[in-house]
Amino acid sequence: MAAIRDIVKSVDQSTEASAETKETLKILMDMVEAKAELFENQIDNNLITGKTIDNLNVPITKVISRKKEYRAVTSNRSDIIEEIGKSFSELFAGDESVIKSISSIVGKAFKAMMGVGKGQEGVSEMYEVIAEYPAIVRFDFKFWYRNIESESIFKYMENVFAVTAVKSVVDTSKLSFHDFIALYGPVLKEAFGDDKTKIKAFLGDAKEIYNLFQDGDLHNAGDLIQDYIDNSAVFYSVKSKPFTLTQSRVIESYS
Repeated sequence: MAAIRDIVKSVDQSTEASAETKETLKILMDMVEAKAELFENQIDNNLITGKTIDNLNVPITKVISRKKEYRAVTSNRSDIIEEIGKSFSELFAGDESVIKSISSIVGKAFKAMMGVGKGQEGVSEMYEVIAEYPAIVRFDFKFWYRNIESESIFKYMENVFAVTAVKSVVDTSKLSFHDFIALYGPVLKEAFGDDKTKIKAFLGDAKEIYNLFQDGDLHNAGDLIQDYIDNSAVFYSVKSKPFTLTQSRVIESYS
């Protein structure tokens, strides 16, 4: 897997590639970057109202981080998930299990999109709501993937994709704890199986964080969350309480 710009630059300097191939690659690169920009705008518009891809609204107070990636897949597809996981790891606080969980979720989306035929494309989007001390945060992801059909391009790349991710702080005054647990709870069952002790401990920690932002503690919670936003680099570099990701809400559509 490689950055599209690197491939385009390499081909542009080549004497073997035709002018038509070089121009097509540049157009493809522009299209991939435009997709990522479009997805970012679409996510931002959804965040204004708290809209999600299902029927539950998850309003936010502030976007705190965003990331876009444009990549080309060459002959080796096996490294896609690992590479994306590494690229987006900076968005997450906590231990390695968080990054691995995201990689797994992303992997499911890409496996679905990889099934499209030559010359076809796939779109997938998802969101996660997790407890990431001292905040409840929302992650929105949107992906675009296209299989290359042209033989002149296929020799340089088999597929291209764009990934956009936005991280934001959830407005817990507009999200009930019951709804939050509906998003966060299933992954605890998946992570710990029938270990009720661990599940209960994680639910207790989640409730503690949620309660920080209720009426009696709004001032202290506001200070905490502002520190979280202002010093996000610090929070990213240390291990927070070991919360894991929620079950993803995923849809796929193909055109």
